[in-house]
Amino acid sequence: NEVYIACQKDGQLALTYDQAPSTHTGRLLQALGKHPTARATFHVSPDYLDNPVLLAYLKKAASDGHLIGLFVKEAVVRDRPVNETMSYIERARASISKAINYAP
Repeated sequence: NEVYIACQKDGQLALTYDQAPSTHTGRLLQALGKHPTARATFHVSPDYLDNPVLLAYLKKAASDGHLIGLFVKEAVVRDRPVNETMSYIERARASISKAINYAP
């Protein structure tokens, strides 16, 4: 997937979803699926990946060509040493990678 940092022409917009997936992700993916060129970015919180339904939504988003990123809650990293924060991020990346077969 190409990554854009700005809209390519007037009238475009960027769709990003933080702390994904959620119980609404299935409906969102259905709506996006009706527009073959529409893509969104899902910033995934690894805290939700123990739920099989939400994990399935993540896999579908990735297989549909949406961009998958990593969402880190501020509370997880606030006032923690850098090495603990980096360790959390690496574990989160590995968890998401395992689900979608590539690193966010």
